[in-house]
Amino acid sequence: RQYAASTIKNLSELNSNSLTLVNHGYGTLLSNLVKIVENDESDEARRSASRALANMACTSTAEAMCNHDDLLKTLATVTISEDTKETIREATARTLKQLSYTINAPMSCHEDLLNALIRATFSDDSVTQSVIGKALLTQSSNKENRKAIMEQKQLFAGLANMSAHNQHANVAGILRNLALDDEFKEALGAEDEVLGMLSTAVAISGDASKYAVKAISHLSTNSPNKKILANYRGLIEGLVKATRTTSDPTLRTWARNILVNLMPFLGS
Repeated sequence: RQYAASTIKNLSELNSNSLTLVNHGYGTLLSNLVKIVENDESDEARRSASRALANMACTSTAEAMCNHDDLLKTLATVTISEDTKETIREATARTLKQLSYTINAPMSCHEDLLNALIRATFSDDSVTQSVIGKALLTQSSNKENRKAIMEQKQLFAGLANMSAHNQHANVAGILRNLALDDEFKEALGAEDEVLGMLSTAVAISGDASKYAVKAISHLSTNSPNKKILANYRGLIEGLVKATRTTSDPTLRTWARNILVNLMPFLGS
């Protein structure tokens, strides 16, 4: 199996082979790769099979791969498995990210993909978390996907786990995207975990601060959120820090405007 998996991995490196490999034997080859990734006793075979799946995931194959009975569940399970080699976990996370570029609402397998992505946020590996964070950032940038994302029961717990592992920019970016829609602003503002993640991110320079400031700005346009935001410990301090430390004049203006907007609600 080790040599067979390695050969398939080599074949998968040519993009034009992807669809042929996925469809080979009416999906039998794909099923065998999934089984190898899931529990083969050879780490080399698992590594080759996981990389083959990542190579095979593309626009023309994404739907067929996601509709496979066990693929998404296996990818998520392996990605969060502490007993699996990091290189294998990174490859399974990369496969999920590749699929996230193509699979969107209202496709029939979209919910299954989201379930897998949210499960994968509970990885303890920073590299896989970064990959999954970028996948969710891509997913949340599509307005059609946001309702399904918000309906994920473990969404905020998963993002909090990523935040705890220093994935602040990806987390803040995802929250910024979700906060773009008026229908989600009040729900986001009512979540203590969301405010905690934004308060942490806004005080960190770079993309984390930029995304967090924009997320807070979007949330602050919702009237019920203003009192909550103004009195959430650390959030105002983080915004003040952003106005003082950022070299981005646009970001500084955003942060100052939020402070002016929230000032009447301090201590209320």
